Amino acid sequence: MDLVKDVLIKQGPFDAVFGFSQGASFASMLTAVLENRTLLPDFMPPEFEHPPFRFAMVAASFIPKRPAVARIFASKIKTPSIHMIGEKDTLITPEQMENLAEAFEDPVLLRHAGGHVVPSNAPSRNEIVAFVSKFTA
Repeated sequence: MDLVKDVLIKQGPFDAVFGFSQGASFASMLTAVLENRTLLPDFMPPEFEHPPFRFAMVAASFIPKRPAVARIFASKIKTPSIHMIGEKDTLITPEQMENLAEAFEDPVLLRHAGGHVVPSNAPSRNEIVAFVSKFTA
């Protein structure tokens, strides 16, 4: 965790976070604790010098089933987000991905016909570009 905080400070600030699968679970949790410093003050104290992300991009992910994680997802994450949901994903079900998306306020859902992948077809790319473009003016 110290490495993550070190990267945020030394190489940031970062406008956004992107995560895939387990990495997207971590990216979602990091988004939440940067937004609300009271969630895990031992990890992300109020004086930590990185601002909240402007947006989050989450692909093929889920909320981990660990008691310590429940507090992170107890209230809606307000950071704008896009969630890429593979309808044929057999590793993480679409329902698990939707459950994570519901932890965010007004999530954008990008459904694709693929499995446990980051979608790369033209319609998906166009939707991703449209989402990101809202934050790059």
